[in-house]
Amino acid sequence: MELVRGKDSFTMLRGWLIAILLCCSGQAYAASVALLVDDASEKAQRFKEHLDIALPSDNVRLVTPEQVTSQSADFWVSTSAASLESALAAKKNGRILALFISDNEAQGLRNKYPGQFFTLLSNSPTIVRQMALIKSMSPHVERIGLFYSRAQKKQAEDAANIAKTFGFDLMTAQIDDPLEWDRNALNVLKQADIILGIDDPELYNPVTIRGILMRLYRSNRALVGPDKAFVKAGAVASVYSGVSDTLKAAAGIIRDNGAWPAIYLNPYYQITTNEQVARSLHISLEDENTLKKKVEGAGY
Repeated sequence: MELVRGKDSFTMLRGWLIAILLCCSGQAYAASVALLVDDASEKAQRFKEHLDIALPSDNVRLVTPEQVTSQSADFWVSTSAASLESALAAKKNGRILALFISDNEAQGLRNKYPGQFFTLLSNSPTIVRQMALIKSMSPHVERIGLFYSRAQKKQAEDAANIAKTFGFDLMTAQIDDPLEWDRNALNVLKQADIILGIDDPELYNPVTIRGILMRLYRSNRALVGPDKAFVKAGAVASVYSGVSDTLKAAAGIIRDNGAWPAIYLNPYYQITTNEQVARSLHISLEDENTLKKKVEGAGY
């Protein structure tokens, strides 16, 4: 009888321990998330609502830069360079995730606050995905032209190695002045089948893009990339990560209990095309969903 009673007591104790652990486990997932916004606008409110849906077990609240110093949170999610800087300047504890800022803006803040760590969710389209898109939309392409500024020479060198995996012949040229192309740049433009635009703010920006696109158009050359905004301006296609892709990736990072990297490349993306430009350049394009399936089917 004593043995049975002891066994029953052990079973009951084990049940209590399991219940306590389950309770603690449930509490661990109810994290506090401070969503840093420039102001509590309607747009910010809508983004919070979507983040609430993506993180149903966590407590998400809006925090403006003026409120940062008086707030605490397990996670800080910034939606601009200014809101990110407010958290870095306040030296906030907790993991910090930066959304909707460029790689260059992130690097500038890392240099300004060297003792503060944050993770950048980068939405910049990767060169490998852009090349996979080119392969999917134009399988006959052999020679890709790539122009870059002095600051992006390393990126151009990396692209050459990536091009080999696709069987492309990558032709590159440095452009110091987007308005004045030297003989080498003009030769690349003449010989390339298509032009790949990379994330290079000195070369591709709202001031220069019109002139670059006009030069390419007169040479009957299509531009792929460097992002969605340039497709609206006249590029033929690009990979991009939208708001829904950003929300999905951000929720995944917050739920990840492992170590956060300095840069997290967004694994979710879409494809956009400019059919009018494609027709004018005599390029036959499949629909965007079909192109995306081909890029994903290739493993990218």
